[in-house]
Amino acid sequence: NKLDKEEAYSRLNTAKINQQWRFILRKIKCKQMAMDIQNMLASFNFLVERKDRLVKTLVRATDDSDEQHRRAFQAHTENVSYFLNIGTQRLDKLQAEYEHQKNDLLENWDKEEMEIIDYQDRAEFKLKLIMYIQDRDFQMLRKSIETQRATEKNDARLEVREK
Repeated sequence: NKLDKEEAYSRLNTAKINQQWRFILRKIKCKQMAMDIQNMLASFNFLVERKDRLVKTLVRATDDSDEQHRRAFQAHTENVSYFLNIGTQRLDKLQAEYEHQKNDLLENWDKEEMEIIDYQDRAEFKLKLIMYIQDRDFQMLRKSIETQRATEKNDARLEVREK
């Protein structure tokens, strides 16, 4: 029975040793896992900081490019406004020149029209005057001829009576 007891103690001691061994292995594993977790945490923090710096750099670059775009757009808008003003001024100048030429042409037209009408009126007056003078001369000539005929007729009658 001693052997049985020894075997029982041996099993008990083996179980205790195994239990103690497992405890030590668990402790070692826990330490390793804690170190792995700390390494992973440090790595994670490093990557987070790196990505944070990258995001900040990208935000700054985006802000800078937005500012450049705003400046370029403002400069473009100012240039377009400048050229539109130049175009508007040219159009205004051309419009004024057109109006001036149109007014000159209309004035010349009116002046020429008045001259033509005046010339036509004078020519018509001259024609009427000529017709009047010719008619008057004709009437005077006719009266003169009639008078002369009447005189000749009278003279001829007197001559016929005297004979």
